[in-house]
Amino acid sequence: MVGLCDKPSKPSFVYEDADTLWDKINKIAKKVYRASEVTADAKVRAQIKRFQDDGYGHYPVCVAKTQSSFTTDPRCAARRTTTS
Repeated sequence: MVGLCDKPSKPSFVYEDADTLWDKINKIAKKVYRASEVTADAKVRAQIKRFQDDGYGHYPVCVAKTQSSFTTDPRCAARRTTTS
């Protein structure tokens, strides 16, 4: 592991700073968590749009996951390969 620290690296980012908040959320879900899509009801989408319109779109987005984030079915013990 220490040897890896001595090698040059080029970081890659999941989204561009100029992306909208909704696009940042989508890119994180799809690239990091392998989601096939991101869904949100109208109230949530309106709040995200309000944040964007109020000038918060340039801020980074952090997504916190819970065990229920991949599925709402408590009988499903295995991690799904796709999420929505």
